[in-house]
Amino acid sequence: MKKLFFQLYNPCGLFNQITSIELGVGLSFETGRQIVWHNINNPFNQDYKARVPIYSANYAFNDRNGLVDKDIYPKITDLLDWNNKESNIFIDDIVDTFSSEAIKINDLMEYCVSNPTDTEFIEGRTLLEFDDNFDYDIRKTLGYYSRFFNNRSEGLNKELSSIRFKPEYYQLAELIAKSLGDFDGAHLRLTDHIVRVNTPGDLFNEGLSKLQGNLPIVLATDEPNSPIITNSEYNLILLDDYILKNFYNEFRQLQFKEEVSFGILNNLVMHYSKDFIGTPGSTFTGYIQRNINQTRDIDFKLFGEDYQPTGKYTWNGHFHDTVTKQWWREWKESKV
Repeated sequence: MKKLFFQLYNPCGLFNQITSIELGVGLSFETGRQIVWHNINNPFNQDYKARVPIYSANYAFNDRNGLVDKDIYPKITDLLDWNNKESNIFIDDIVDTFSSEAIKINDLMEYCVSNPTDTEFIEGRTLLEFDDNFDYDIRKTLGYYSRFFNNRSEGLNKELSSIRFKPEYYQLAELIAKSLGDFDGAHLRLTDHIVRVNTPGDLFNEGLSKLQGNLPIVLATDEPNSPIITNSEYNLILLDDYILKNFYNEFRQLQFKEEVSFGILNNLVMHYSKDFIGTPGSTFTGYIQRNINQTRDIDFKLFGEDYQPTGKYTWNGHFHDTVTKQWWREWKESKV
């Protein structure tokens, strides 16, 4: 059997890696090939930093009064389950290639799997077709499956839907969300993201004004002390602080108690938002919108973005180039 040698989008954030898992699982299902995953180490682990010094940049974790641990970081395979995971092969080492004979695909964002006649779906990307005589070595896999697989079958949707966090995260997120009651949600990513998305205070407040629920607004953010937030005209519930004050002990009972797990918890709580607005270019936002989209029809609101689709798919007419759209935002086509 020919194989897929699949490199996670790494080092990077958790939800970027999840998009890699989804595309790999989807391609394995569509082609019937076994996956060999490589480069799955968490970049915050010290052994990874030692081998890849460029990614050992300082990151000042907020220990939140001892809520999170800073010395143990799980791999994504410790956090997720999916169909046929046990039959996949996992390799931690950073490997340039597994076979000189394999066909190398260096940027999966340039490709899609589609009907050749559906030009609006393809939108300038290259159709990905597999030769049964070769293995494929795939890297730089970031991209939402909503734009990658066209006319997804029920079987493929089931495979993609099987990619889920361990149950303990959903259980605690539901407990936190129920304690909040009905709320509208917002995610504002700043820090490293501010160089790509300039969200001044007026755009932040304008975005919040578009929330339709007239409910308390719960905010997930990586920079809670930003003047954009502290000077906002809205009375916001900071999700970080809320969890710290009300669910400290419950979080400490999780198997992993680090920033990644805390981020998962924040993300899953936001799935309970009655209305939601997020940050363009953030897969953290995209994962929230996709999951809300599975349960009800929503508007995909993003700070500073206002456009109307011009074609068959919701991304037709969006102002970003076709490759950037693979990760810039999630789309309504994610609905299973």
